[in-house]
Amino acid sequence: MSKQARLFTPGPLNTSQQVKASMQIDLGSRTETLADLTQNIRNELESIAECGKECTSVLLQGSGTFAVEAMLSTLIQADDCVLVISNGVYGDRMAKICQIHGLPFFVLQQDPAAPIQLDEVEKFLKNEPCITHIGVVQFETAVGILNNIDALLVLAEQHACKVLVDAMSSFGALPLPYQSTALVAVVSSANKCLHGVPGLAFVLVRLESLLRSRVTRSLSLDLKAQWKSFEDQHQWRFTPPTHCLLAFQQALLEFKQAGGMQARLKKYQALNEQLIAGLEQLGIYPAIPESYRVPMITTFLLKNIKINFNDLYTALFEQGLVIYPSSFLAEKSFRVGCIGELDARDIERLVSAIKQVLLQNEK
Repeated sequence: MSKQARLFTPGPLNTSQQVKASMQIDLGSRTETLADLTQNIRNELESIAECGKECTSVLLQGSGTFAVEAMLSTLIQADDCVLVISNGVYGDRMAKICQIHGLPFFVLQQDPAAPIQLDEVEKFLKNEPCITHIGVVQFETAVGILNNIDALLVLAEQHACKVLVDAMSSFGALPLPYQSTALVAVVSSANKCLHGVPGLAFVLVRLESLLRSRVTRSLSLDLKAQWKSFEDQHQWRFTPPTHCLLAFQQALLEFKQAGGMQARLKKYQALNEQLIAGLEQLGIYPAIPESYRVPMITTFLLKNIKINFNDLYTALFEQGLVIYPSSFLAEKSFRVGCIGELDARDIERLVSAIKQVLLQNEK
């Protein structure tokens, strides 16, 4: 059996060993093997999304923001107008992309500590009938807030608007109703809930909307041109991230073997429940109510705790543990992610380490 043929067969290695082994193999950028690998990944993404034949997947080199920019700059035409609903930094980033590319757009700023308010969205749509598209983040990870995309899609259908979704930290764990004709594009990246490595992003887009594109605002981020190259030449237009693709193929295989989307969400929920219970014993509580909290990322308050984020971060980092800052009460809060190859022992280690830091800080 050739080295290439072995790439797609799971071996007896553990997860980290399998990813490492796959990334140690170098594929030629223009080989038939890479073309098959690319198409297989595209097929798997469409299968996970259950988006139907009306949609197609387009892979892109780079971070998730690259794909968000490709989506907006390709799909928004000169006679369109976007309403960006922002309740966090990633909504703000969508607005910044629109501004840089000179796209016609409005921004509806919302409370960063709450989900988007649909009554305010509806009022805005009524006042601005020129709006054709809505840009929104499904799970705003700046704080850890789940936005109600299903209800937004119903509202968008009523106003004949199309919806563009940043599902960066939710794709692979939370479903989206692709049967809604208002949902035209969804963006994510390999290194979030699908457990690949950074450097590869993708857009699931309704083919009708992609073919409608008549403008070219970027050479490397032209989503339509990238799709046509995959379809016509079975090639990437520019040097493909071969090692990221190999790792992603392995990650998608493990995703399927583990039970898919429902199993992944269940795993995150178990880890998150363990994390919350452990930190509550230390007097540290989630900042966001359970009703719009999902387990991928949670912001915790350091209220009544005599330590700030920077000191806690430094003490944990010295032990090989990393927490993230939050835009919510910056110095008195922190974020923890439960995605990736974590297990109960990792959560136990983190909680124990935080406990020790707090005890030392009281001395």
